[in-house]
Amino acid sequence: MKMPPKNRDWTPREVKAALQLAGTPISDLAQTHSYHTRAFSVVLERPMPHLEQLIADAIGIKPRRIWPSRYDGQGRTLRPDIKGRGGRSQNTTTADPCNIYAREVA
Repeated sequence: MKMPPKNRDWTPREVKAALQLAGTPISDLAQTHSYHTRAFSVVLERPMPHLEQLIADAIGIKPRRIWPSRYDGQGRTLRPDIKGRGGRSQNTTTADPCNIYAREVA
């Protein structure tokens, strides 16, 4: 498989193909880590750093190589405000960098 350009996010099809070539389809990855297969489908469209890392590890590269728009130059995640229920914006907290749904405590 030819690697996609470094300056754009991989398409879901490219991620799935890379996982297949690595011998780890999404269904196996989900089962191994006790996630529903749908969680891995969602990460292909929306940022979920923990699952991005699991996918990248299975492929053998850094998550920022797959999703450059989600990471800065040092490999830290870029987290835009997330719209929660009722359309209110939720801020992330620095206490738990993996919890993208946590509300910031004032």
